[in-house]
Amino acid sequence: MTAPIKLCHIYAQEQPHGEARIVLNRAALANLKKALNNLTEVADRGDDPNRMYRAKIDLLTSDGEGYELMVILDDRDWQSEAWQSRYLPYTDPVAWRCANLGKIKPEGGDER
Repeated sequence: MTAPIKLCHIYAQEQPHGEARIVLNRAALANLKKALNNLTEVADRGDDPNRMYRAKIDLLTSDGEGYELMVILDDRDWQSEAWQSRYLPYTDPVAWRCANLGKIKPEGGDER
């Protein structure tokens, strides 16, 4: 018997205060739960609050394409340089462009 297919679609926020979604089947949920539990256990045993902990999960989208989800635990303060220097997850072109005011849009397409 083959292992159940772990289907998972992850949708980022379109803009600030927007909704992010994870749509997954039970097999993917079980895999994510196991990874999060393992990540929590490893972090709880750690002695360095500035260390980041990672868990990788193999998943599929509904078109059959596989990908690896990296879950990263970073428990530093939200105002730390590490958090403040990260790209924001917005996907809406207007929200993205707000960070790029004054730049010239290339002809014929999206500048991202």
